Amino acid sequence: MVVASLETPDGGREGRFAEVAREVAAKLVVQGKVRLATDDETAQFKEAGRAAKRAVDEQLLRDRLQLSLLQKGDVDLIRSALKEEQ
Repeated sequence: MVVASLETPDGGREGRFAEVAREVAAKLVVQGKVRLATDDETAQFKEAGRAAKRAVDEQLLRDRLQLSLLQKGDVDLIRSALKEEQ
């Protein structure tokens, strides 16, 4: 369940979203620390999570591709070219 935090006297900040287990959500609602997120808020929260995951996955793929572009054969070719220049 997605919950939205409420401002509390002990320093809780209003408007922070989190996905928690149903039991945890119930406990926090009873304690007055959170409220259940609306359907729109839940959709936005989940889409933001999916977008963040896509961005991380894409960055990992780019990093992997950059590493794979320079293979051992390429390194040997570059080394031999550098030796010829000297």
